Amino acid sequence: MRRVYAVVRRIAKEIPRAEILVGAVPGAGQVGKLAVDHLILELRADLVAEIYTPAFPPQIYIQSDGVAYLPRFQLYHARAGSKSVLLFTGPAQLDNVEASYEVIDAALELAKEAGVAEVYSLAAYILGREPTERAVHGTATRPELLERLRLAGVKTMDGGEINGMNGLIFAMAALKDMDGICLLGETAGYYMDALSSKEVLKSLAKLSGIEVDYSRLDALAAETEKAIKAMMEELSKKEEESRETRPGRMDYIS
Repeated sequence: MRRVYAVVRRIAKEIPRAEILVGAVPGAGQVGKLAVDHLILELRADLVAEIYTPAFPPQIYIQSDGVAYLPRFQLYHARAGSKSVLLFTGPAQLDNVEASYEVIDAALELAKEAGVAEVYSLAAYILGREPTERAVHGTATRPELLERLRLAGVKTMDGGEINGMNGLIFAMAALKDMDGICLLGETAGYYMDALSSKEVLKSLAKLSGIEVDYSRLDALAAETEKAIKAMMEELSKKEEESRETRPGRMDYIS
């Protein structure tokens, strides 16, 4: 008997009609996850479905109010001006390949049921260093969509790969006759990058018409920048102290 890796629990009796699905799960810099969580909060989205899977570790989470719950992926619905949108997210990537495909397939089936025509995945474009401009890169499942990306100021990719569920979200949409687009924000990759999340959302707004207030992301970015600055100052201080404890050390080689 084949093992089932995705179990859908409907919160709403019917999934509300929607034109667009935007999805992301945690990845480098939390770029996509932060962006989707920001949309859920700012658009006051309603939870319409949950997807459970035994591919999660055997653990439960406890909220600040003391209530315990199983890890699960979530699908929300919201209005953004004239647009109706579904938002997909979850607490982590899955290590299990089959489970990853089945969970995304289940989410896309719900989106198809709702009438979604376009699926956007938000992710990170890892530089391994501090970005200078925080450009947004992109790819899509049809050549015609690439021109839309260029007109929106997105740098279209000409190679590489997108790993994990954030890649599957938009690519598998094509199998269900929905357009798929992935927007990737430049990030160093080793800290929570709210600035990159903001840039990705700005590109999403140009492409889809979904736009929200960014002030919460700006505040989070300022806190992150402050923490990084303090960490770098502490590292610099320790390096200076280390040099002072080694008086005979030569700082050059000849």
